[in-house]
Amino acid sequence: MFNKNVDPYENVIDFIGAAIDATVIREMLIELEKLPDNIRRNTITKFVADMYRDNESIEFIQIMEMMKDRKVLHAMNSVIDDIQKTKSRSINAETLSSSNFTVLIGLIAAF
Repeated sequence: MFNKNVDPYENVIDFIGAAIDATVIREMLIELEKLPDNIRRNTITKFVADMYRDNESIEFIQIMEMMKDRKVLHAMNSVIDDIQKTKSRSINAETLSSSNFTVLIGLIAAF
């Protein structure tokens, strides 16, 4: 699924940073998690098609594809929540050592 020249973990950190900086991404992730599985997968499939059409970053497209899995999406939202609870506007060693981040990385490794 991942381009061999691209570090998927670094891309996830970049995506989390983008979600923290862009309220619209954060709200989208929250709403996606509320959807039933089939609707969430269809919605993400449409997002991904739009992202390809708009020549978005392949790394972010890959992350969106992973979020078709509810566990990955929940872990992503949990990590973002952790960072926002610390009122940090950046990702640091403390946030990357949280149990939620460990779960997220484990799920990504399974892909």
